[in-house]
Amino acid sequence: MEVKIFKSGLLQTNTYLVIKESNCIVIDPAFAYDKITHYIDKHKLKLLGVLLTHGHFDHIADASEIAARYNCKIYMSKKDLDMVFDSRLNGSKKYLRKDITIPKNQIAAFDREIIMRLDNFLVDIMFTPGHSRGSCCFRIGNEVFTGDTLFEDGFGRIDLYGGSQEELDKSLKYIFSLNNDTVVFPGHGDDTTIGEERKRYI
Repeated sequence: MEVKIFKSGLLQTNTYLVIKESNCIVIDPAFAYDKITHYIDKHKLKLLGVLLTHGHFDHIADASEIAARYNCKIYMSKKDLDMVFDSRLNGSKKYLRKDITIPKNQIAAFDREIIMRLDNFLVDIMFTPGHSRGSCCFRIGNEVFTGDTLFEDGFGRIDLYGGSQEELDKSLKYIFSLNNDTVVFPGHGDDTTIGEERKRYI
């Protein structure tokens, strides 16, 4: 498995293109539409789906356009649907003065933890609320994509819509149950490991 990282936008969001053979998935596409689509097209990859760790504008900005271009679904937690339907809740109205939303018919929402199969991808969906009500992490093999729940030397803010310190604390403990050598790909900043972050947190 290969992971391509595109850092973009005002908040330098990490958009991930995860590749297995000729298939790929995109995680949290934001402000990197041209780079992502160029790479997919150049390498003749098949996009199986767009995965969203949560509903804030800086993680969803390109989701609808990419899903439409490649005729695939957008997968996310049902608990953050209100955010992707409302630019005031996802922050795009306030911070960008734009209305970034996603149409309902593009979304396949999950309401429980599952291991989702997308062709040759097995994605373990972990519910990790705290940064938002519907925040989740995606574990694929020995790598976990944590969105804004866990960063290198930090974790997500809880002062935005749907945030909860109590829920975040529980979610961090849940994430730290993964093996020490699990590679962490966060929503912002550099990658790290569960072992390194556990030492800083506990």
